[in-house]
Amino acid sequence: MAKWLPMLRLVAPFFVALLFISSVPLVDAIFIARVGADQLVAFAFVIPATSIVFSALMGLGQGITAEISNAVGRNESTRASEIARAAIWLAVVVGCALGLIGLVAGERLIQVIGATKEQAGLAFDYFSIWSVGLALPAVCFAGSAALRGRGDIRSSLTIMMASAGVNLALDPILIFGLGPIPAMGIEGAALASVIAYACSCAVTLRKMRSDEILRSASRPPIDVVLTDARQVASVGVFGATSQLLLALSLGVATRLISQYGPDAVSALAVAGRVEGMIMVMPLALGGPLAPVIGMAWGGRDLTIVREGIRFGLGAGALWGAIVGGAMIAVSGSIAVALTPDPATAADLALALSVLPIGYAFTAATRLSVSVLVAIQHARDGLLIVGARTLVVLPGLAYLGGAQGGLAGMLMGIAVVDAASVALALLMLRRAVAAAAREGATMMAAPAE
Repeated sequence: MAKWLPMLRLVAPFFVALLFISSVPLVDAIFIARVGADQLVAFAFVIPATSIVFSALMGLGQGITAEISNAVGRNESTRASEIARAAIWLAVVVGCALGLIGLVAGERLIQVIGATKEQAGLAFDYFSIWSVGLALPAVCFAGSAALRGRGDIRSSLTIMMASAGVNLALDPILIFGLGPIPAMGIEGAALASVIAYACSCAVTLRKMRSDEILRSASRPPIDVVLTDARQVASVGVFGATSQLLLALSLGVATRLISQYGPDAVSALAVAGRVEGMIMVMPLALGGPLAPVIGMAWGGRDLTIVREGIRFGLGAGALWGAIVGGAMIAVSGSIAVALTPDPATAADLALALSVLPIGYAFTAATRLSVSVLVAIQHARDGLLIVGARTLVVLPGLAYLGGAQGGLAGMLMGIAVVDAASVALALLMLRRAVAAAAREGATMMAAPAE
């Protein structure tokens, strides 16, 4: 336990940083609501679209952290720098590609989400500006991931929080206007985000150059850069898809719950928001845990890998169990506080007294997927999330609903991640055992 205390001290600032960053859309919504109800509705349709993009960038970041931390673990600092350089170029390409898609098809995609033509047009006023600057957050995600891969967690957190701080400071100025700056409404919120990412992008690149992360003894040829970029992308694709499937799981659950009426749907949506806030802590724990395990994996220090897996999954499960128990104890009070409608409050109280039973499993599942990416088994992580979302979740929810109605379906959803954790532990044990056998074979080879 003692050797993990330095990493544990980083979890609290990581947690605060994630909460700070996640508050940006909420503050945007508060300011935009003062502009007008139509603008607020339009912004509500923008959030799912931007969440999809950020899920893709988060998956890309996981791949970058894994590749660089593995190289650092092998004492290949030059190789780590080459991967970082390739990752930045890949981020620029991905950001520009996603931005182009947003400009060309963004308005139509927003309509697919459910917006009317008028709402989609107003939402596109925000989305078009945001799409133009999308390469900037892509580079920020990639740079922060590269810093974490080198073990520099604090700089990554500082840059993330600074970006959110600039965004929050610019929001009221650009939305409502100040002096010679005209009021721009919802477009001002988008421009504030672009400027904030431009500032953090510049700081990120400067930090990477000052730490010589973007330098190496020799400049690699373009074919090496492309090979490195493809390697990072191959891991990032699995990570991004896993994140998208995790987001999709709430949609699958909502579709299943819809048979019990709009009150049950509203209750599940609120319960999902509560769970999302609670699961920020496992995400914060995974931030410093992944590069530590990645470095140990690269250096084939399997003792550290095993201890890291036990520590991370155990801490995540303990957090989920404690918070889940507390949530069950106060579920009725929270339900009444969050919604004035008696029918919705009753369903929400039921959801908040059942779903937290699985919080320990959910936290451990999310951490296990992060660890699988760190040890270069992102495909296994995707398999777990895919099976969870597309097979286990519908199956257990259906069986629970058939046996116990709404309460039974909620219980089925709650225990979904118990199966996911079991599968994850099996895959992690298999991966570590295979690495141990490989190491034993390499050590025995010279003696033959």
